[in-house]
Amino acid sequence: TMLSFITTDICISKELLQRALSEDIKGTYNMISVDGDTSTNDTLYGLANGASGVSASDEESLKALSAALTSVLGDLAYMLVKDGEGASKVARIHVAGAASDADAERVARTVGHSQLVKTALYGRDANWGRIVAAVGRSGADFNPDDVVVTLCGVELFRKGQPTDLDFDALLEEPLKQRDLPIDIVLGSGSGSYTLLASDLGHEYVNVNADYRS
Repeated sequence: TMLSFITTDICISKELLQRALSEDIKGTYNMISVDGDTSTNDTLYGLANGASGVSASDEESLKALSAALTSVLGDLAYMLVKDGEGASKVARIHVAGAASDADAERVARTVGHSQLVKTALYGRDANWGRIVAAVGRSGADFNPDDVVVTLCGVELFRKGQPTDLDFDALLEEPLKQRDLPIDIVLGSGSGSYTLLASDLGHEYVNVNADYRS
């Protein structure tokens, strides 16, 4: 369950604050996933008391408010993934070259929700096959020979086959880090999407197996 509260002392109407929040969550809160599940109680509140006397009513002030909201929401979104139940890694899955943004999102979420990918990240395993398999079943439109997969800056897959690199040696240290970038290029267009997702380890099972309502 996620309960988030954003507070400000700016003077702003309910409608304008709602508009700003609705726009700024698109590239922050709506681009994260811990386990692919949701709760009926997941909520983000925006509260403004107007105590500062500073008004946000024109486009310039609204633009400044939006920039501040994006910064705060971006930090909180990252923290939500980092602090996910039992999480030890944050995978930043960036998909580019898709036929559309929607296709890019399909790929990113399929990879980010894959239990096999998530457990591989937890186990520090440079398992390109699990990533490519998730890309393949995403439903996105692409030519498999055009797919390029890169993990922590090391190219794992290109032209329909793994690259001729010593993955284990090259990624031994990078996979120990908290943040793990996964870059996927489809070669089908200009669509792109980025998703932050956590790994899946023993502690996640312990927390949720012992959970009682």
